[in-house]
Amino acid sequence: MSAVRERIESADVIVWGEGSGFAQQIAVGPHRLNGDEPESVGGTGTGPSPYDFLLAALGSCTSMTVGMYARQKNGRWNGSRSGFDIRRYTLPTAQNVK
Repeated sequence: MSAVRERIESADVIVWGEGSGFAQQIAVGPHRLNGDEPESVGGTGTGPSPYDFLLAALGSCTSMTVGMYARQKNGRWNGSRSGFDIRRYTLPTAQNVK
C-alpha cells in the first residue's frame, strides 16, 4: 500500500441536458460550464463543443507539463502557449464504399 498516495484529489464530473438540443450543463467539482455545438451543425452555440473541450484539455495539460519541467530545470517560468487543431473526417463504411 505504500505506492498509494496518502491524499487523492478528484473532481466529480456531472453532465446533463434538456434533451431538446445539444446544449449541456457541466459540473466539474465546484466549477460550472456549458457545452454545445455551433449553430452551423444544429446547436445554439452557448458553449464550447466536445471537440473544443478535448483540445482545451490537451492544450492545458501540455502547457502545465512544459511549465513544470521548465521550473524544475531552471526554477523560472514565464509561461507557454500551445495550440491544437482537430479535423473531422468521415471514415468509409460498408454503406458508403462502392
